[in-house]
Amino acid sequence: LQGIALGICRFVVQFLFVPDGKIGVVIFFTISAWFFLEHDQTLKGCVRRIWFLEKEVFFYSVLLMMLYAIFDKPDFSIKLAVKSLLPLIYGVWWYPTSYAVFLLFLPFLEKGLKALGRRNHLILAMVSLGVYGVLGLFPHAYIASDAGFVYLFVLISAYRWYIEEKQCINLRVMICS
Repeated sequence: LQGIALGICRFVVQFLFVPDGKIGVVIFFTISAWFFLEHDQTLKGCVRRIWFLEKEVFFYSVLLMMLYAIFDKPDFSIKLAVKSLLPLIYGVWWYPTSYAVFLLFLPFLEKGLKALGRRNHLILAMVSLGVYGVLGLFPHAYIASDAGFVYLFVLISAYRWYIEEKQCINLRVMICS
């Protein structure tokens, strides 16, 4: 949004498209986390996922770099080329880079949340919801946004492991009665 001058165009972009992008990120991550919770995650499996992600992002990064070099030669630089060849390391796009970092922590986060147990995990989810949910309503409140994936994972895993399971048990009891 920095490149868009103040005016109606910026207003349209800021209030129509930016929230949809944030909502899309949350939806995509929620779906990914939901399926991560089906099986125990290993560091080897997560590194493999990062490698596949790197190859995909690398392909598009190099493709865009070549198009940029062809159509906007004066602004092409060695710095841009290096960033395009190592897109996850240089954070060319924030989401793939943040997602890759999350994947590195995922096996340890999952084991740690399981070790907390049901009660403490649900308390952590409520505290997290309070911090991110309530403080997020206040304009200009400082919230560590880099921890957003961890926050979502804490909530999703608490629901998947403890709340959904209880609802399914209650449903089975009602059906069998």
